[in-house]
Amino acid sequence: MFNPVSDTYRYVKNNMMLVKDESVGDSLWRTSLSYIAYNNDILKNGILSCFRKFKMTNRKKYLYQGCRYFNRYGEDDVSRDQVILALSSLKVNNNITELKEISTHLPFRLSRRFIMGPTMWIWVKSITSNKKFYTYLFGLLELIEFLPSVLLTKFIRRIMGWNKEYSQEWYCGYDINMDFWTFENNKWIWVKGKDYPWVNNSQKLYSSHQKKKDENWLYKAFGKVEYPEYALHLTSWLVYVSNNSILKRILQKLGIWLAEKDNLLIRLLMGDDVNFEDINKYKPVNHFRWSSRFNGTSYCYYLEYQDAIYNIIDKDILLTIKNIQK
Repeated sequence: MFNPVSDTYRYVKNNMMLVKDESVGDSLWRTSLSYIAYNNDILKNGILSCFRKFKMTNRKKYLYQGCRYFNRYGEDDVSRDQVILALSSLKVNNNITELKEISTHLPFRLSRRFIMGPTMWIWVKSITSNKKFYTYLFGLLELIEFLPSVLLTKFIRRIMGWNKEYSQEWYCGYDINMDFWTFENNKWIWVKGKDYPWVNNSQKLYSSHQKKKDENWLYKAFGKVEYPEYALHLTSWLVYVSNNSILKRILQKLGIWLAEKDNLLIRLLMGDDVNFEDINKYKPVNHFRWSSRFNGTSYCYYLEYQDAIYNIIDKDILLTIKNIQK
């Protein structure tokens, strides 16, 4: 449920969705997801405020400079994921006028640090045009990038035993009989779970994961090569808002094949059948669950009380996308 005046874990300031005790660096990304979830003009205005209209002295055509947060914060390093989610949110909510206005005046260099890249540039063209050329060219370029990554990641996960998936109930739960590694006094030590009753299972697995990264070069190297879940999440939005084609259907099949079974958002975006029972069973957590895995490479905890009612974008966005597909 959206509440723009709540004093909860996620809250609204300057028309943008923020998180307590976190940097505002991902505000455009988070606000875009929130706008998809709630389709509220407050959030739309927040997104539009992150694109500053300017004109270069040697050009007649004006451009839009994106930023990460209100009042030009993060203009120097606004990234592809921030802009892709912003454009996707306008597309999902059928704000075609605003989408075309911004996308047709976006510079190829999004910031001093990041450029669009050819695939994103074609994607921007495809979502604002009915031309099949751009639709199929985007599908082809994305497939060339995505397919090798999927195959390599599936291979790595099989040989490294990284296919294990944990249910949310266990992952966010507590087991005091489960001992674990923890990093204290500049070294890894093995401790009793009963001595750390406040540490949940996801944190215990995450500590083990970090220890292996520190001590095993092969584990660390494969971890860098593996296609990360945040990239799969972003790819899912690229594919979801793109025009229909046979290449889109192939990309969807690959995305479903790679995603965790419990990653309900990626499955929905990739066209898989997710029932309301599974969505309603999901409990909101403190981070955006759908851009990470429940296999020990990330940790999270349940939100409680009002924090688990208002601005719970990780759950509400599932209901929105599911209702769009009905």
